[in-house]
Amino acid sequence: MMLGLIAQANGLLTVDAFSGEIQSRLSPTLLDLGIALAAGVVATYAKVTLGP
Repeated sequence: MMLGLIAQANGLLTVDAFSGEIQSRLSPTLLDLGIALAAGVVATYAKVTLGP
């Protein structure tokens, strides 16, 4: 992560160099939030139900 920050500070890394797929991942939507919450619920249920 630090190398990325250094590269961006020196102008070696620009947002224009990212593809559309990467740029869409930089700004999550409510759908992404819903998927993350659903995954958390499923993981919690599996952990509680199945035990250690």
